[in-house]
Amino acid sequence: MRKEASLESWRELYEITGNIKKLAPWEYLWDTDLIAISLPEREEPIFCSIMGRGGTYYGISAYIGFEGLADFDMIARSEETGLPVDYIMSDQSNLSCYFGSRDELQVEQRKLIKNLELKFRGQGNWLYYESYKKGYTPYLPDEEEVLLLIDIHKNLYMALKAYIEEGCKVDFEHGMCLWRTYSDEEKLWFTGEKPIPAVEKEYPYVELTDEILKRRLKKRPRVKTEIILELSYMNGKVKEEGYDRPINPLLFVAIDASNGMVMGTQLLRPDDDVTGVIVNFVGNYILKVGRMKKIIARIPTILTALEDTCNYCEIALDEEDDRIWMADEFITGLKDRTK
Repeated sequence: MRKEASLESWRELYEITGNIKKLAPWEYLWDTDLIAISLPEREEPIFCSIMGRGGTYYGISAYIGFEGLADFDMIARSEETGLPVDYIMSDQSNLSCYFGSRDELQVEQRKLIKNLELKFRGQGNWLYYESYKKGYTPYLPDEEEVLLLIDIHKNLYMALKAYIEEGCKVDFEHGMCLWRTYSDEEKLWFTGEKPIPAVEKEYPYVELTDEILKRRLKKRPRVKTEIILELSYMNGKVKEEGYDRPINPLLFVAIDASNGMVMGTQLLRPDDDVTGVIVNFVGNYILKVGRMKKIIARIPTILTALEDTCNYCEIALDEEDDRIWMADEFITGLKDRTK
């Protein structure tokens, strides 16, 4: 069950983040220049990105652990991978704060600022916080997240101070990051440079293990059908019982690549088995119709889930086919109709 942070905790967090703002770290760091914080009570470090050097908006994002670092890498490589920005931003988790305008704030954020009796004026000065969680709409951090942010921002402030004011050197251009860590032996905090750990985002791999099903699939005739499979978050804010924050439904869609006809759709919640839906759709199609010629997809979750099935059934799995635009067109139209 969700537990809200106390006003005292929120007040402490706002004060600490305000101190970070006074350092103006976006004048010294790009958003890809990472700061790692190793908190004594956590097994994995937290990686912070400072946004704003490009001059569009200012903020701080904290990615928790190596899984969080993999999420950051997915965002940083979005132009290279060609994945839809809407999908990437909703398929990752982090704790962020922004210095924006009043009209950017949600009702809960405005109410919090009012209860704290804080005063902000002008564009780029309204400080607010958001918790990003895969499958959910960005929402106000809960008590656990606020307490974690307090620890993160306290140490982030000290790390930035060492870099900006005390001459700590970091070779960001060659894969290093600014790293703050605690020594249990010396009972002291140290700030310096270390290499960014190598990480790779993991996606569920589904292996065919049912020998009877494998034989049934392999015996099915080949058909000329080419199918586009896509996943897309609907950018909705759906409140449902059993969830402590609004969910952002995930749409699975299958389209016939020869004519653009929709073959199937399904809306998924955060705790639904996404890979199961994908694999079951393909398996059922093969059993009913036959082994399709090609599956076109670009979302890593789909590609990884179907790798074994496609190899075994000798189905081409293509992430380069330009006809993916058919899925984009359908999804854009669906979102426009549901606004």
